Order: sequence, then structure tokens, then C-alpha cells
Amino acid sequence: MIMYDFAAENYAVSPRILPANQTSRIKVTPLGDHARFDRSESLTVELFPVSGLDSDGTYNCEPEKTLHWKLTDDGGLLLDAFFAGEQEYTLQVTLNKFGHPEGVRYNRIWRIGLYSVEADLYKKYPFRGDMHMHSEESDGELSPALLAARGRELGM
Repeated sequence: MIMYDFAAENYAVSPRILPANQTSRIKVTPLGDHARFDRSESLTVELFPVSGLDSDGTYNCEPEKTLHWKLTDDGGLLLDAFFAGEQEYTLQVTLNKFGHPEGVRYNRIWRIGLYSVEADLYKKYPFRGDMHMHSEESDGELSPALLAARGRELGM
């Protein structure tokens, strides 16, 4: 059985915008005990450059080879990787639980986007949002104020 876990709901990932062409550290913190990474799980942590620019300047679809990670005492992850050029990256974590009967696999897979940008954009504050939403003023269910508040909760 494969269950998909949305990282934005269960983990704080910081930073998500990184300077291009250098090694950066990312901290993944679980938001509650249910999301803690522990030693009873086999973790696979991979970082994929979406546009395919690898740390050596070549293009490919393989995971970034410079990624190094370790578990932290609070059940989170610390990751160090080189982020080549301005592009999007996908951080993918696959968890396999140990101790289940043979043939039964309980996996959790989550993916989250990270972005590397050049110095001219790195210090800017990025805005994120949905430009097409429906409130109770049309065919939606939430008031405009609640819709804006919910978007803010989601980081928009």
C-alpha cells in the first residue's frame, strides 16, 4: 500500500528558496509526532533538478549527486546539496517501514518543490497565490475574507 503524504501539511521545510550555484543546507522539521522520521524506517532522500541542470553543468534526469542528509534528534532531516543555476528542484523522501510481514510494504512518499535563484532575486520576497478563486460571492463556499485567511495559512 502506498500512501502519499503532502509535505506542506506535515513538515516545515526551510529554506525553500536557495541561492544558485552554491551548496545550501535545508532543514525538514516534522509538525507533530506522527510525521517524525525514525530509525524504524528506511529512508530514501533524493533531489531532482526539474530542468535537468546538474551540479557539473550537464543536463540529465538523475537525482542530484551532491545531496547529503542525516536524521536530527527532533525527528527531522538536515540536507546539504549543491543547487546549480536558476531552476526548480523536487525533494522526494520515501519511507519504508521495517518489521511488516513479507510482501506487505507500507510506504510514504512526499515531494516538495525547492527553488534556486541568482543573487538578484534571492533577497526579494516571493509572492505565492492563486489568481483564480471562487468565494460565496460567486459559486464558492467561503467569504472573501475567509478565503484570503485560508490562503495566508497555506503560505500565500
